[in-house]
Amino acid sequence: MLTGIVVMAVAVTLCGVTGWHPSLLVANERTWTQRWVHQDLHLPSKEAWVCAAAVQGYPDLPDTTTIVLDRGPYRGYVETLCVDALHGTTARTEPGVYNLDFLEPERTDQIVRRVSGPIRFITADPRAERRVQRLIRKDPSLRHRISFVPLTVPECDVLPSEPPPVPGAPPATPEPPVPACPSTP
Repeated sequence: MLTGIVVMAVAVTLCGVTGWHPSLLVANERTWTQRWVHQDLHLPSKEAWVCAAAVQGYPDLPDTTTIVLDRGPYRGYVETLCVDALHGTTARTEPGVYNLDFLEPERTDQIVRRVSGPIRFITADPRAERRVQRLIRKDPSLRHRISFVPLTVPECDVLPSEPPPVPGAPPATPEPPVPACPSTP
């Protein structure tokens, strides 16, 4: 029991993991708790806006795998997971989502090779659209099973409502974050 108390006291002293006790190991005036309490809160990210716009604008097509392509492979991966979850098609899209390289254009090529049947790419970035066009130009036989639809969503994020608090200053009443993107109907 005494050993556990000593270990916990050492962890608090060195790491500052509880309360407002600063860390001896991190050269920062804010504790981990303060960082958690004062973290930047974001309204829906671009991924969420793309997902919402894709689901609203492009309903599920029976027997067609829908994949979202965006600026980077991770962003498209997250957007695809969201769209497929909301469409209820995660089993159908599994070969085009999991265990792929997170490099482009290799990832898009792998999706086309692994998914059998029709594929609809929702392209949320002009470079993603060019990747699909390049695939079709390279292999015109893909034209019968690959389609793409462009999706334009502005860069969405939250406008900062106020600067971070100054250590030692009285707490200010925070204003709610303001979305930079228009709300969807």
